Amino acid sequence: MDNLFLIFLLSGRTSPTFGHASFRLRAESYSYPYALDSQLETSMSPRNALQKGSTISLDPRAVAAQARFDREHIPPRAVHAAGAGAFGTFTVTTDFSSQYTTMDVLNGVGKQTPITVRLSNALGEKGSFDTARNIRGFALKFSTKQGIWDLVMNNTPVFFLRDPAKFPVLIHSQSRSPVTNLPDADIAFNYLANNPESLNQFLRTFSDAGTAKGWLQTDAFTGHAYQWINADGSWVYVKLWCRSNQGESNFTATEEAQVGDSDFGSRALYNSINSGEFPSWTVFAQVLTASQAASFRYDVLDVTKEWPFSLVKPHEIGRFELNKNPSNYFTEVEQLAFSPANVVEGWAPSADPVLQMRLFAYADAQRYRLGPYYQQIPVNCPMRCASQNQTGFPDFSPTGSSLADGRSPETSNSPTAPSELPDIDYEQPRDFYANLISMQKNDLINNLVEALSFVQNSTIRDRAIDVLSRASTELSTRIYAAM
Repeated sequence: MDNLFLIFLLSGRTSPTFGHASFRLRAESYSYPYALDSQLETSMSPRNALQKGSTISLDPRAVAAQARFDREHIPPRAVHAAGAGAFGTFTVTTDFSSQYTTMDVLNGVGKQTPITVRLSNALGEKGSFDTARNIRGFALKFSTKQGIWDLVMNNTPVFFLRDPAKFPVLIHSQSRSPVTNLPDADIAFNYLANNPESLNQFLRTFSDAGTAKGWLQTDAFTGHAYQWINADGSWVYVKLWCRSNQGESNFTATEEAQVGDSDFGSRALYNSINSGEFPSWTVFAQVLTASQAASFRYDVLDVTKEWPFSLVKPHEIGRFELNKNPSNYFTEVEQLAFSPANVVEGWAPSADPVLQMRLFAYADAQRYRLGPYYQQIPVNCPMRCASQNQTGFPDFSPTGSSLADGRSPETSNSPTAPSELPDIDYEQPRDFYANLISMQKNDLINNLVEALSFVQNSTIRDRAIDVLSRASTELSTRIYAAM
């Protein structure tokens, strides 16, 4: 039973939302549509509790209803807990990909494939503001003739790390303090201070791009390099970019603080589809051959760096539209399970070490959250299934041990210790800051100053600002001046 409904029942009032006849609770009779696999009627009159004979604990109808209630919630996602979903169609618009891959879903201009999409915030609990400063997740599930193909993307082309062993540390650093259970700026910026390879992502998160206007005006990037494979076994590296046809639009920090609706993004998505204004995105591909990758300016397997469009031109391959809202949020969105390991012929993961860990981590997280047969849940398989489904202060020292050395088995030679970072690691953060217009620089600086003002440990604050200075001495100077 919905908690809101229960509150109104206990208070003796009926919620306007649930005042409709189909939701009204009668005093004498209540239907348990899921109890004992049939629709049973049982009396809810207070008189029954006083009748002698079978007690309420032995009534199989009441026990079944209570057992279902006790189990109706599943563990939330460890990351990307807050989100919304929709259904739509992907359409191939050009034949560009056909020269590189045997993927059936991408071959044949005009070919359409049904998709399921989940949009989310990387951090924050369920119910948190979906406009809060965050990384936006954008996951697509293609139900193709060759099987399920999943794309798991974010709204930025880069990420915080290239050593997969650092991921749990990163998430804990950006979450509530294990001591106070409150947000802790010292912990958050201590990660930046000790892991400067995250600067490229930190700058984007604290720019206005970190406060997107919901999800409709958000782009999406695979971030990682994947592989397109052709019939003759030849392959190329590929990254995908989904450009919002609604245009990219962000809040300033001041504007976002005035948003009073914690479900602003979810509501906008639902209402847009419900009103027939179907949001859409155009999909582009960036391609590098193995020989081009070997001589490329940046390590193509380093997800802390993007492939600049000026160096690797994006080519249009398709377009997708969201045109149907879920009719049951739990079964169609909450039980959605994505994994980059869900691939089809002609598409393969690269040797990017972070991607390699994600191949395991996503499926493992779903086994914990949904059970070992999560792939048989209808929303996660190509066709409707017939089987049943039951439903202290962290240390981020750069000298800490690591489970991986951060090097790709193919071509990566990226070191992991901050003291060893070459200047090329700061090249893209410098370019990002330099390309901001004056107003955008002001917003970035104001956002960083506000966040850093909560850092109590001056050493952490100074080290974090020192890392920021690698992007621009003007940036660090203005931050110090403002503080």
